[in-house]
Amino acid sequence: WGRFPRSNSSSGRAGATAKNLASLRRIHATALSAADAKHTELQLAVSGRYGDLVKCSDGAVEMSERAAELRRVLLGEEDGVVARLERLATAAAVAVEAGDDDDHDDAGEDDG
Repeated sequence: WGRFPRSNSSSGRAGATAKNLASLRRIHATALSAADAKHTELQLAVSGRYGDLVKCSDGAVEMSERAAELRRVLLGEEDGVVARLERLATAAAVAVEAGDDDDHDDAGEDDG
């Protein structure tokens, strides 16, 4: 033990250790603060994107519902637009044929 003086060495090490601990505590506090800030930043980014995603999915559901409604209106079995147009076309064709028959009958009377 004679080679190393105790009094100067132990107090010097204690002071260096205290400085190192204080430095480590500052570094730790800075790291925690930076991590917390990054966590908040990511949370805001994700929540904003989530809101966009919800709006988009709501829009997609609404478009699908509207498409189904249009399909029902256009292609409905009895009351759809296509069925109505087919009935009108059939009625028009029958009326034209009936009109043609009347025209032929009238034309035959003039000749006779």
